[in-house]
Amino acid sequence: MGRRGGLALVRRPAVNQSFIFFVGKYYGYKMRILVSLYPCFSTERDKDFFLANFNMLKIILALILLIAFNNALCQQDESINEYSIEEINVEGLLVKTDQFFSPVKVSLIDRDKIESSNGSGLSNLLMFEPGISLRSYGGGMGLQTISANGLSSSQTLVLIDGQRMNSNQNSTVDFSLISKNNIERIEIINSGASALYGSDAVSGVLNIVTKKLKTESFSTTAELQTGSYGFGKVSFDINAGLKNVSFNAEFNREYSRNNYDYKFNNGVQYILKERLHADYRLNNFGLKVQYKNGSNSKFTFSGKYYDAFRNIPGIETGNEPSKSNQIDREFNLALDYSHTGETIFSSRIYFKRHIMNYGVSGLVDDNYINSEVSTVNTLMISSVTTGIEAGYFGFNGSNLENFNGRVKLSAFASSVFKIGEFLQLFPSLRFDSFSDIKRKSLTAKIGLNFIPIERTNLHLRLNAGNNFRVPTFNDMYWSESGNRSLHPETSFNIDAGLIYGFQLAMNHTFDINYSRIDYSDKIVWIPTNSGIWKPQNINRSVSDILCFVLESEIFNADDFGLTALNGFTINQTRRKSNDEFDGNELIYVPIQQFQSSLRLHYKNFGMNLFYSMIGKRFIDNANSSLLPAVDIVDANINYGLDISDYSSVNFRIEVNNLLNSNYQLISGYPMPLRNFRFSIKLNYK
Repeated sequence: MGRRGGLALVRRPAVNQSFIFFVGKYYGYKMRILVSLYPCFSTERDKDFFLANFNMLKIILALILLIAFNNALCQQDESINEYSIEEINVEGLLVKTDQFFSPVKVSLIDRDKIESSNGSGLSNLLMFEPGISLRSYGGGMGLQTISANGLSSSQTLVLIDGQRMNSNQNSTVDFSLISKNNIERIEIINSGASALYGSDAVSGVLNIVTKKLKTESFSTTAELQTGSYGFGKVSFDINAGLKNVSFNAEFNREYSRNNYDYKFNNGVQYILKERLHADYRLNNFGLKVQYKNGSNSKFTFSGKYYDAFRNIPGIETGNEPSKSNQIDREFNLALDYSHTGETIFSSRIYFKRHIMNYGVSGLVDDNYINSEVSTVNTLMISSVTTGIEAGYFGFNGSNLENFNGRVKLSAFASSVFKIGEFLQLFPSLRFDSFSDIKRKSLTAKIGLNFIPIERTNLHLRLNAGNNFRVPTFNDMYWSESGNRSLHPETSFNIDAGLIYGFQLAMNHTFDINYSRIDYSDKIVWIPTNSGIWKPQNINRSVSDILCFVLESEIFNADDFGLTALNGFTINQTRRKSNDEFDGNELIYVPIQQFQSSLRLHYKNFGMNLFYSMIGKRFIDNANSSLLPAVDIVDANINYGLDISDYSSVNFRIEVNNLLNSNYQLISGYPMPLRNFRFSIKLNYK
């Protein structure tokens, strides 16, 4: 639940000559990284862009260094500071804080919650998370995206171990391709965060943290699953550590005919049908190797690869669906160096390549290749985090005009200032420049966390800032339709709320949050006089969101535990446009949502129950048609059996859509009726 722990006394280090030497060495190293990227730029335009922004980056970094040094000097006389320790630090905020002291609403999904959820991917888990709306284009491996705070998936940034997952082609992330097996926890930052992460972090951030490597130990897990509609899954996971070296290797293979049952309205009545041409297969591979150089430094290499084939039946019309299919292959590589001590330094280099092929019965054969190489470098001195980013993003594909790629240069700083015993301020500032966008972006955010009553676990929070999203490659370079004059979408966000941890016969955490997002220059594709659709910066919307969450730890013992999570969200996101749709609700945004889950374990037995009420959603701009509200219930039971001191086996039965609800999350894409899965997992450690 992320409760506060006890009080601790922590001594702050004084600033000395080694500090100054380390900072100078750090920024010299950063500049060498940027210079090393210079030969990678393929055109003189990109090189000119790089040099034009390089001096600006040096000025910004000098200011950041001055702020960090001044802050450290001001704090060196505070020899002892008292603060509360949280069970889980929120890594996604870039400064050392926790769920209670955060200036924004943060939801934490730990490993227990991940393992207790149904399904093999993240979509089943996120469907029952308060404040998140899932958009699914059918069951199985249909495209699955999320929406936060009334905006679309392209305005929510997704990170895995710090690496951006949002596609440069369309800004979205397909959650059907992300396995939950190796995830340690998920942090949902329910606020715009462009001042920390730049583009796409308009409505929030989903920060996924994978499992930490184990040292001087060995463990392995094997799991087999089978289920309705020919579903099957095989997965292996191996962890090993020896002195300074540790590694993890994983493999997952998932497949299904996916010919699920659903109900179709033929104009007279609902008839039972079978979804055709929806089969799929997915292979996931992962490898992580870590070398510790002493107690404070470590190098980590991680690589992920997946390939997926899926038939895409398209919108249900009552006729046999077309035989279209999609093939995805993606490589993700990362090399990370980190050093901890009086200062915390990390340098990461990422490489990603996504290959996609879309075909329709020999009529269409489109191919797209997204590639990127980037570096993210951060330095934490006392309570100030500074950093720079640089990257090159390329794209080739059908229906796209030729262009020379996109170069990004960024610098950012964030901090936390303690004012007295009860108030903390969280300022952050970021500069972003993109070679193919005419406008540069400067984003800033200020947040506060205040304890109004001494010796209580009640925290008030307030924050405000601006955010942005750059146009995608599709927006700018689609053949005969792209608009190279587009500029970034922008927003101004205000969030206010409170979090209160208390005991009343049991442990509770109550969280209430209000968000307002004024979103401008939204990119909308509209028809021109020639009949060709082109994107324009013409739209605006205003979102007002109120979210209540109550998490209760009813019992917590080795033999018996019971926890409950309940969340209710009210969402109004209205268009602000000079047309007949002004004031209407945006499509596919639930006006009300209620999510509830109950997790129970008794000795080796466990039971989990999940409920989601999704309110009505309009499916057209005129708000004349809608999808009705729906109730969705998932459940599972599991039993663990110890074979020896080192091995165990776990049996699990899942029921999805327990109420057999007939529903759609996207109009024309029916979801499966009641279905089942059974799994057996072997553990050795």
